[in-house]
Amino acid sequence: MLTHRSSQGKNLQLIFSIEMRQCFSQGRLLSYVVMALFGIGLVLQPGDLPLFVVVFLVALGSLEEQFNNMFFRSPHELEALATFPVSWRRIVLTKNLATIAGTAIVSLCMSMVILYFAPRSPDLVQLGNGVVYLMTILFPLLHIGNTRSWQEPRKNTRGHFDFVVQTGGMLIFAVILSIPHIILSTLMKLPSMSMLYAAIAAVYWFRVSVPQTARHVEQEIPRICTTP
Repeated sequence: MLTHRSSQGKNLQLIFSIEMRQCFSQGRLLSYVVMALFGIGLVLQPGDLPLFVVVFLVALGSLEEQFNNMFFRSPHELEALATFPVSWRRIVLTKNLATIAGTAIVSLCMSMVILYFAPRSPDLVQLGNGVVYLMTILFPLLHIGNTRSWQEPRKNTRGHFDFVVQTGGMLIFAVILSIPHIILSTLMKLPSMSMLYAAIAAVYWFRVSVPQTARHVEQEIPRICTTP
């Protein structure tokens, strides 16, 4: 039993490390550069768009593939995952946790680049509000990404047009999901309600989205693998 658990733990560590390497692979460099330039352009525009919103939207857009196509970052990734002696629930959870870690790292890197060009710097209150904002959209985005990953798998994601379309769609989802935070924290001045909303979204992701995605993937591997 201990040997089996140790083997599962090593397999999950391997999956996590592969996910993190994919977040920062050389092939992703162009998308990070493009999104960083987009973010710099946004903060230089006249207006009062919060800096943390720009940073997080740019970071999330850069990681679109990690969210929405988790089983096919390489053409035969799903088939390879099926050979691991680990439950699909743990695989999905591990991939999602790696995406959360990648989002935190990319957000930090993007903030250093974008804030360098920003005409003003955020204070601690704005920073705290930004973290709450990220939590309110991160877990709903994970749920949407989990669903899209098995419903609409994409085996070929290397085209520039595909990158623009998918990233644009990711940003639209993120903007729509920002509405609860805007209503609760900005209009109603109730940041504690935003934190409660984020906590509920996190529970739903963990208790519903992860096992639901695992169940669908396990049942539909033949269909998913043969999708063009």
